[in-house]
Amino acid sequence: MSQLNLFDLSGRVAVITGGGGLLASEHAIALSAHGAKIILADFQLDKCKETAEVLAKDGVEVKAMFCDVTKKESWQKLLEDVMAEFGKVDILINNAGFTNQSKSANFDASFENFPLKDWNAIMNVNLTGTFLGCQVIGKHMVENNKGSIINLSLIYGFDGTNCCKSKINCNLLFLGRAFVPASLLCNYF
Repeated sequence: MSQLNLFDLSGRVAVITGGGGLLASEHAIALSAHGAKIILADFQLDKCKETAEVLAKDGVEVKAMFCDVTKKESWQKLLEDVMAEFGKVDILINNAGFTNQSKSANFDASFENFPLKDWNAIMNVNLTGTFLGCQVIGKHMVENNKGSIINLSLIYGFDGTNCCKSKINCNLLFLGRAFVPASLLCNYF
């Protein structure tokens, strides 16, 4: 087997959250280069569609779909839509995340003055969204005894300045052990 075959993703279906963002398009390009079909998922569907159109012009087989990662029913609807069109999900990249910079003038507030509302919004996307994606898509993968989940974190998740993403890193150790019997790969970066 050649080294290139080790990375063959022909016929595989990959869901990438935060689909309207720059990192998602880079993940899509990389996976597509090895044969994967791409679903970009984002709550900002218009932005996601724009990204998909640009990628499609470059030869990426891609579709944009709606998903609010903070809501389990939205994840379930995404899975239903992907299953209806592609019949499976082989890869999940939990890429969605934010620091609330665009939503609040309070982002630079000192810790003791940081609003709980903003804190909860960050946790909902970065932590709960990742959890829900692993739960909903992971269940599908367990039922099929295969799949790969990649949860992205920030480098800040390792130095203590972003405890939300740091929690993802810790919780994924648990997730990895939970999915071992079904031969799922669960990684974080």
